[in-house]
Amino acid sequence: VRLSNELDRIALWAGHGGEVTLSDLESMVADTSETAVWGLSDALIEREPAEAVLAAEQLIAQGENVTGIVYSLAARLRRAHRALVELEAGRSQKEVIADLDMHPYAAKMLLRRLRGTSVEELRESIAAVADLEIWCRGGSDYDEQVALTLAVRRAAGATAGDA
Repeated sequence: VRLSNELDRIALWAGHGGEVTLSDLESMVADTSETAVWGLSDALIEREPAEAVLAAEQLIAQGENVTGIVYSLAARLRRAHRALVELEAGRSQKEVIADLDMHPYAAKMLLRRLRGTSVEELRESIAAVADLEIWCRGGSDYDEQVALTLAVRRAAGATAGDA
């Protein structure tokens, strides 16, 4: 499955009939922190609480601070929300990709992740990340790691009955 996903990534990057060079592959490789943040935001968008918590734990284990995670997540979720609103308003994928202010490949991947996600779910995720920011600025008695776990589970759509 992972190999198939990576081949899909390369195919999207290259486009129909395109080629992928060593330089292209190096451009696709991000540092582990960036990759983990993208993995976390993807899990939130796709409403996968277990994957989201694992990605958040990986970031904390790497020494990332919660404030930096919040900043990255908020930006990515707002971008996803804007893209989904525009798609639902009838704009073409090509137009939305052009307006996302990110590499076309990354924009295509983001739109792919949005399949099956609703605008309301993205709003709920954004609200959970906003609450996390408040909690980390003294708005809660939670330890930052507990606050991160709670917010990530909520942002990914976990319910009280989920394990």
